[in-house]
Amino acid sequence: MMDGDKMAEEVDEGTANALNLVVLTTERSANIKKKLKQTIYETVSTLINLFVKLKNNCEVKSSKICDLEAEVSKVKTELQRLTTDKAKKGNGEPFVNSIQEPAGPRVHGAPTVISRQEPAG
Repeated sequence: MMDGDKMAEEVDEGTANALNLVVLTTERSANIKKKLKQTIYETVSTLINLFVKLKNNCEVKSSKICDLEAEVSKVKTELQRLTTDKAKKGNGEPFVNSIQEPAGPRVHGAPTVISRQEPAG
């Protein structure tokens, strides 16, 4: 995810540079009224705070995604191990998951029955 980190750095740096340019331009402009300058400074400050919150939120979500990906990987490994163990204990064929639809017309919201069956043998 190095490209994502590099892009985030570029966005962060570009945003900071753009906001600093607004502040510097405001400071150097002698013909801008004091009240307008104050409004610009406050707006820049608000934008900085919002960008910091956004960046922190992205970092938290990215961390959560990494945690979930690791958890999924562990579950896949455990499932593979259990499937392999069960196949070795049986006749060499893995378990088959089958979905059994109830007899008759299907009622909206009625549950589907899922059962685990060992291969016939």
